[in-house]
Amino acid sequence: MYEEHYVFIPPEEDDAKIWRYMDFTKFVSILDRRALFFVRSDKLSVGHEGSYSYCDVKARCDEYKGDAAEAYLKRLPKVARDLREAIFINCWHLSTYESEAMWNLYAKNEESIAIQSTYKKLKECFDSSSETIFIGKVSYIDYDTERMPKGNLLYPFVHKRKNYEHEKELRAVIMKLPSEKGRVISPNQVISGSGLYVNIDIDKLIECVYVSPKASDWFYDLIKSIIIKSDYGFDVLKSDLCRSPRY
Repeated sequence: MYEEHYVFIPPEEDDAKIWRYMDFTKFVSILDRRALFFVRSDKLSVGHEGSYSYCDVKARCDEYKGDAAEAYLKRLPKVARDLREAIFINCWHLSTYESEAMWNLYAKNEESIAIQSTYKKLKECFDSSSETIFIGKVSYIDYDTERMPKGNLLYPFVHKRKNYEHEKELRAVIMKLPSEKGRVISPNQVISGSGLYVNIDIDKLIECVYVSPKASDWFYDLIKSIIIKSDYGFDVLKSDLCRSPRY
């Protein structure tokens, strides 16, 4: 179930549009499982997931002094790296409009779709889930000159380098810290696999589905047929990028 958290900054509007671009097989998997896949953060393709800015690391030596601080500074990098195995992420693109760039980045073949939803719908689709889910915008900073807020180990998972600012990412995050006899233990001792599936209410989540601008008519018809036979109530639309120009 969705839960508010001070680290996770929501969009300005509850009805802010969000998008997830994917190939046909991933879409069918969502319909079949009635679930969203949350990838383990250390399995994401961006190598800096869960890392601090270079500016943060440089400042540590000035902020922490003494023998206890030295032990802490040695331990912190391992704690941060291990934590990535306990953080699971589901990513969305926050935008009022369909994005040609996102089609090219995340739905590269002709048989692709984009789920269009809203921040509000994403929160509500997890109502029946037993997982605690945080949702917030990613902040993009200059890792050489800017620092992240302090005080919570989750901050690195809502920050990325400026190079990725075009993604306008909204992410849903699950933290699963394993425990043993009431004591939190290192995630890499017990967690395996590349991620986890979280049950959702599909009709609560999906506002409509857009078919790739490169798709043939038969693929558009196929998606419509699958939705009708699956008895879902959302619309299937052709990409707005397919509209003919006017002169």
